Amino acid sequence: MQRITLSILAILLLAGGLAWVWLVDAPETVSIDQARIRLLPGDGPQAGYFVLQNNTRQAVRLQSADSPLFNRIMLHQTRIRDGQSQMDHLQGVEITAGDSIEFAPGGMHLMMVGANQPLEIGDLVPVTLEFSDKDNQARQLTFEFIVVPITP
Repeated sequence: MQRITLSILAILLLAGGLAWVWLVDAPETVSIDQARIRLLPGDGPQAGYFVLQNNTRQAVRLQSADSPLFNRIMLHQTRIRDGQSQMDHLQGVEITAGDSIEFAPGGMHLMMVGANQPLEIGDLVPVTLEFSDKDNQARQLTFEFIVVPITP
């Protein structure tokens, strides 16, 4: 009886240890949802929007964005000042551990300048987001953004 109890205890400890290893080694990353580029008329800048989720155990900072289809991408924030809509350039956006932020019309967005080719609704555009953590360790993640009409 004692031998069976010890065997069961050993199995439970082993299973618990494997579960702990799985939790500790689980990939921590940043994810995005609803990644889209609103197709604006003409050759002017386009706007990129998404919901960003920080699935890591520490704060991360979105530093910059890049895409082979655009000459430049900037992080911007739309603000209303004295009744006028203005855009401020952001040096980065911090996302606390387990939190999410939204880049949406009328708020934060990616200002995508100088498309290298005409975009069409339904196109998938690779966009690389660069993040840093509290130790200034940089990490780049590439996501596909879909081109959508300007209507919400």
